[in-house]
Amino acid sequence: MARPFKIYYAVLPSSQITNCVAPGYRHVTGENTPAGIAERLRVQNPYIKNLNQKNQFYIKLEESVLKDGFVNPILIQAGYCLLIYKKYLPEEHRKDISKALCCDRNGGSRLWVAQKHNLDIPCIISDFSEMFKNKGLEELYTDDDIRGKYGVNPKRIIINGHGVHVGQPVHIHLENENKWGHGTNKNTVSPT
Repeated sequence: MARPFKIYYAVLPSSQITNCVAPGYRHVTGENTPAGIAERLRVQNPYIKNLNQKNQFYIKLEESVLKDGFVNPILIQAGYCLLIYKKYLPEEHRKDISKALCCDRNGGSRLWVAQKHNLDIPCIISDFSEMFKNKGLEELYTDDDIRGKYGVNPKRIIINGHGVHVGQPVHIHLENENKWGHGTNKNTVSPT
């Protein structure tokens, strides 16, 4: 059976992506504009502060990304968003989901760092709306194609009707196991 989407790899400006799984995302909404991103950062501070007090999660992640770049891509959807996260999309995208470009799976913390510093970020894109058709991007077809984009591979790659997912990503910027029970190595996979 043919998939209802194509899978692409691209490095994109982080400002173009709505972060539906940002730190403390349940408390954050707003447009994906510089002002909207600034407001989200302000609201997220208590959540980030709390996790930093536990294990310096965001401090270490930000230091790692700024020093070493992004080891692994984030997962984003074009023209699709899981129903539970649609409320976090900008209003124009809620009205016309085909315009949505969102991170609603793995990568919200890395996207948060990228948006904070206005960085481009590597992405595995599940394109449901042909937003990236004929853009000259590398198309990915198999689990091995996707794994080839990771510096440190997740334990599982899942491709289903909702797009690409990864199972048990490694939080490689932490030195010890963290509360999610994932082992660690080097720098940038987040709990989102």
